[in-house]
Amino acid sequence: ISISVCSFQAEKSYMLGGWFEINPESAEVQDAAQHVVKTINSKAKYKKMFKLLSVSSAKRQITNAINFKVDMVLGRTKCLNSGNHDLNNCTLTKRQLQCNSDVLFNPSDSRHHVQNYKCKKLVTKV
Repeated sequence: ISISVCSFQAEKSYMLGGWFEINPESAEVQDAAQHVVKTINSKAKYKKMFKLLSVSSAKRQITNAINFKVDMVLGRTKCLNSGNHDLNNCTLTKRQLQCNSDVLFNPSDSRHHVQNYKCKKLVTKV
């Protein structure tokens, strides 16, 4: 008498072109978020610079490029947007922005392209 035992482990499969939650703290998400911050700071709309405080959620889609949807919180600094400041040396103020962004990473040129972003003032509850 012969007995065979089979076991298998199901792996997560991802559908090409589908959106999937990814770790907001991952290097690829943080890199995409920093490109959004640079884009926001390059606009003349704000007199003071902003810096990344946290990424609350992130999704990734893989097609011929890598698309990211990143939700983040930015803090306004005391550094003027007109200068060439190192954000690490800029003191934060109380004002914060909640931003939702779409970033495309093109593997062929290893560059990030901020497709769009939308920010609103984050109201702190007292």
